[in-house]
Amino acid sequence: METHLYVISFNYNERNSLLNFLGTSKVSVSDNVKLLSWLPQNDILGHPKTRLFIGHAGINGLYESTYHGVPMICSPFFGDQIVNAQMAKQAGFAEVVDLEAVSAEDFVNLIHKMLTQTR
Repeated sequence: METHLYVISFNYNERNSLLNFLGTSKVSVSDNVKLLSWLPQNDILGHPKTRLFIGHAGINGLYESTYHGVPMICSPFFGDQIVNAQMAKQAGFAEVVDLEAVSAEDFVNLIHKMLTQTR
């Protein structure tokens, strides 16, 4: 479900998007979305064109995102990720979303909000 929500949302977005995808099913994506099985996260977050990081709020991702000044959408699912995501939101550099409960339209709107608001 989570990957399909990402793909649906990114297909509506005109920006280029990278998605770490470990699934075995065929997924159709628009030309602006690239599905890859591995991505050098820190290198991508350090790229000057990176505008938003969507992740599970693991501590390394939070450190890397804040170091590079990239805002986040956090989708925690276990362990310290839930607390990490709430701390990131309180610090003002992240929003938290439950990917099991959010609609594709609301997720697209959240992405747009994060890409257009000033920080």
